[in-house]
Amino acid sequence: MSVAAYRRREPSKEVVHRVITANLRTFIELAERRGRGLPTYVKRDFGSFLDCGDLTKGFARVHCPKCSLDAVVAFS
Repeated sequence: MSVAAYRRREPSKEVVHRVITANLRTFIELAERRGRGLPTYVKRDFGSFLDCGDLTKGFARVHCPKCSLDAVVAFS
């Protein structure tokens, strides 16, 4: 039986993450200039999306006693 190796996701390397990171501030400012702004939940959810997978925002250290794998898993 083969076992798949654990590989940590790195969302910050994905295109969608990079596009949102590069343009979110401008998007929010444009919405505010037009007088409407964005709902609080939209700003919160974009922020949560950008934090997802970021080890500096929190993680769990895991250990498998069977195979001795040690890894950190970022909170999502």
